[in-house]
Amino acid sequence: GARVGDVVCVTGRLGAAAWAIRERRRGRPVRVPLPPIRLVAGRVLASAASAMLDVSDGFLQDLGQLCRASGVGAVIDVDRLPLAPSCARAGGRGRILAATGGEDYELLFTISPRRLARLDRRRLGCTVTRVGTIVTGRRIALIDARGRPVGVSHAGFDHFS
Repeated sequence: GARVGDVVCVTGRLGAAAWAIRERRRGRPVRVPLPPIRLVAGRVLASAASAMLDVSDGFLQDLGQLCRASGVGAVIDVDRLPLAPSCARAGGRGRILAATGGEDYELLFTISPRRLARLDRRRLGCTVTRVGTIVTGRRIALIDARGRPVGVSHAGFDHFS
């Protein structure tokens, strides 16, 4: 249901689980965070969003699924991704980890700019960050705040590879 001109938004912060899993693989004793509960936000957004899913396989991977199902592309500003504190401390590497890591279980959704402006965010029980725009075509472009392309080696977890 995503349409050209819709904005791409995400609830909460991204990257905490991916960061913890990465640190555990390096032998560091860190706790993997519990998934957030976004039932209230999901109910509120169900009547406003044009498309929505949870971020379980990685933000970019799941955005790709949403875009394929809707027959659209997207432009995402990686510098706007809301980062978990652990990823924020890592700078650029943390941003890429937040974009491609999974197990966040935040809500990724598209919504018209007009509906986003009218959305009572207090009812959601969590933060919402606008991170991009739905565009024509089928390509997902990841850019930085200056509009330069940002490359990633993978989009996220793929169950079939």
